[in-house]
Amino acid sequence: MEQSFRIALCMCLLIGYLQATPVPTPQSCFEMDDLRFHLLHGSCKNNVTLTTPTNVKETCYSAAMERFMEGLERAQTECNGDNERFSQTLEALKVGNECYKHTNSSQCDLEAETQQFDEFVYATEAFVQLLNTKKRQ
Repeated sequence: MEQSFRIALCMCLLIGYLQATPVPTPQSCFEMDDLRFHLLHGSCKNNVTLTTPTNVKETCYSAAMERFMEGLERAQTECNGDNERFSQTLEALKVGNECYKHTNSSQCDLEAETQQFDEFVYATEAFVQLLNTKKRQ
């Protein structure tokens, strides 16, 4: 009888613990906190212009993200800011882009426009948010 009571008590504690801290399930490819876009804003004092993909089709998400990453790599070399900021953002983008590697990007002809660095960062952030929204649907 006492053993049954202990087992029931342990089960209740275990169930209560699992409800309080559920196992996390990835709902998006990109973790916005890991990307640290807020640290990139205003970090490039040079007059750097970068090419931003526009009107990206769903089948070309991976190619567009690669274009954004190329732009950030170029900004990393041309800006005299903290390279660690760029490296952390680029690493997080590479990890998140693995979700879209299955798309065929060889047939993509991306439209592009030239923007200043801060606008490029805003466009990159908006594109990542779009990808996260699409992934949740």
